[in-house]
Amino acid sequence: MQDFEIQGIGDFIIKMKEIKFKVKKNGCHICTSHCVDEEGYVICTKKGKTSPIYRFIYRFYKGEPKKGMVIRHTCDNRKCINPEHLIIGTHQDNVRDRVARGRSAKGLKNGRSKMTRQAVLKVYNDKKTSRTELARRYGVDRQVIRKIQIGETWRCVTSI
Repeated sequence: MQDFEIQGIGDFIIKMKEIKFKVKKNGCHICTSHCVDEEGYVICTKKGKTSPIYRFIYRFYKGEPKKGMVIRHTCDNRKCINPEHLIIGTHQDNVRDRVARGRSAKGLKNGRSKMTRQAVLKVYNDKKTSRTELARRYGVDRQVIRKIQIGETWRCVTSI
């Protein structure tokens, strides 16, 4: 890709530096010319505002998304800027994609989890200690303990 202009908000025209990328076998265009943010998305900064570059790519090739819609990656690659891999959908569509593709933050992937793999196994196998005591010991709600013990949550650990 080369320098191009994207129609901005109002009458502003946004000029971007040249976008360089490598094409992967799966068709992903992996951007190599711009920085990546802490979430893994390629970003660009214009007039002090940082945005994921895939949004600019989508608008340039496919137009402005309707209000309330999000741009989704069909390839699940946050660094991909291939316009053919970018589709429009609702937030709920995006959540469904995430769950169907196993990218939901559950178990150890959940940054708010207080439980470790070892703690979950201890709770799951402990048939003597009360749920109230286990909850107190691990600093979680009693329902967290119950759901682990009945196999409703943390199956990725307890079904091994």
